[in-house]
Amino acid sequence: MQVLDAEARIFLFHNFLTDAECDHIIGLAKPKMERSGVVDTKTGNSDISDIRTSSGTFLERGQDDVVAGIEERIARWTLLPVGNGEGLQVLRYTKGQEYQAHWDYFFDEKNTANGGNRYATVLMYLNDVEEGGETAGGDNGPEFSDCARKHLAAKPKKGAAVLFHSIKTTGELEKRSLHTACPVIKGYKWSAPKWIHVGHYAVGNEQPVAVKQHIQKAGGPTGPCEDKDTNCDAWAAAGECEKNPVFMVGNRAVPGSCVKACGMHASCTDGTAQPAANGNDQPAANGSSGLNSKDARTDVAAPAAAPAAASSGRDSSFERKLRRAKRAARSELSVSKGEWRKWGYASAPGLLETAHLTDGLERVDGSTLTLEQFVQRYEAPRRPVMLTGLCGGWRAAQEWTPDRLLERLGDCKFKVGSDDDGYAVRLKLKHFMAYCSHPEHAPADDSPLYVFAHLDREREEGKALLRDYEVPTLFAEDLMRLAGERRRPPYRWFVCGPARSGTNMHVDPLATSAWNALLRGHKRWVLFPPGTPNALIKPKGVE
Repeated sequence: MQVLDAEARIFLFHNFLTDAECDHIIGLAKPKMERSGVVDTKTGNSDISDIRTSSGTFLERGQDDVVAGIEERIARWTLLPVGNGEGLQVLRYTKGQEYQAHWDYFFDEKNTANGGNRYATVLMYLNDVEEGGETAGGDNGPEFSDCARKHLAAKPKKGAAVLFHSIKTTGELEKRSLHTACPVIKGYKWSAPKWIHVGHYAVGNEQPVAVKQHIQKAGGPTGPCEDKDTNCDAWAAAGECEKNPVFMVGNRAVPGSCVKACGMHASCTDGTAQPAANGNDQPAANGSSGLNSKDARTDVAAPAAAPAAASSGRDSSFERKLRRAKRAARSELSVSKGEWRKWGYASAPGLLETAHLTDGLERVDGSTLTLEQFVQRYEAPRRPVMLTGLCGGWRAAQEWTPDRLLERLGDCKFKVGSDDDGYAVRLKLKHFMAYCSHPEHAPADDSPLYVFAHLDREREEGKALLRDYEVPTLFAEDLMRLAGERRRPPYRWFVCGPARSGTNMHVDPLATSAWNALLRGHKRWVLFPPGTPNALIKPKGVE
């Protein structure tokens, strides 16, 4: 073990994890990765920010024998109980991604209600990084990137772990625990932080126990406590301190242009240095009708590098989020060049007409079928069938309307696509609904975004929507349960989209079969029997 800073209690443990353990953690996390968030120092809420650009997910505490063994090892090293720790978070940084200067310490009361504040962090590296990606907190040699060369730093080495403490033995914030995840220059980085609280951190059905502690306030960064632009007050009034904290507030190393206007100037009188935002991602409700089982404005003109707070059109925040989602979900289409509507499908006459189509699918009242009859007539001979009469008693029949969904889940984020690396692209339901209804967006797009969200009981929206329906008796058999809940793949889905939205030709993954229930609107399937030639299903050169 290497001592990096004895007074601040920062240590580097080489070969803390085996290669097999590193690979195992990555394997558990890969299917569930999504954009990381940061915690607002005032409200305690988690949101997306350019301060942190990685992807991540949380594992359960003691998720399996391997994870439990690692957590016991951490407890022996830190002399802190396993029960004080949150579940492992697993992070992935690709080229250029970073996490700017932050503390793991909380500056709000919301996030300290469970087990008190974060006392220590064990940060484990799960792979070797070609260049960059250091954890920078000293001068270092040329083997470090520019980000880390003038700071205490640890290079990401597979199996190594860094231990640092966010709270001094006096109970005060340990300011030297401020750290940065430097940008990856070559390759990619996988890491896994374990955050350990002052007291027991409740998970599952455990009852949270508050630990009384004086919560220190987040101050402003060091440097002159004056605004650098005469428009700062107007920008702050437009909400840019929260929307654009890098420019407005900055961080310890590079103070922002509007520190005073953002209310961060008071602590400058005693030289206190704190970053603009605490980057403490927490497991939070993420995510937005059908079911698939298997604004302040200002007239002040901002300079190019400053926040574009002025807007003569719709809510600029909504527009930015929508553009970002579109670019991520379908990078091959340029938003600015109008390629989302280049084919003119929205105005094509007869595109959605069905009178000329032959519907030969058999329709049967499912409530009149026994399980044996269903298996004999349809499942065994593999005959597709449209079943009616099975959803009338569901709560979803009344609850899954636009108004009710917005009322219940408007602030929840739902998956509307995947980026080029396979990570989920999400929008809040209220933003997705606005996209669907505004004439310049979904009604004009050739193939609009649509929600296809895994119903996970650990998420707020999943928990709510799963209460709204029940599995029909005809589909009660569930072979996937034999794999156990931790191993089974995602198998319950919520689907919602506007006209012309939908998927392309595909075979359901993992060789599974699925039942689909339509609650509102229209959904069309084109079904091909097994053995249909690929050239017929997806001809080459055809859009």
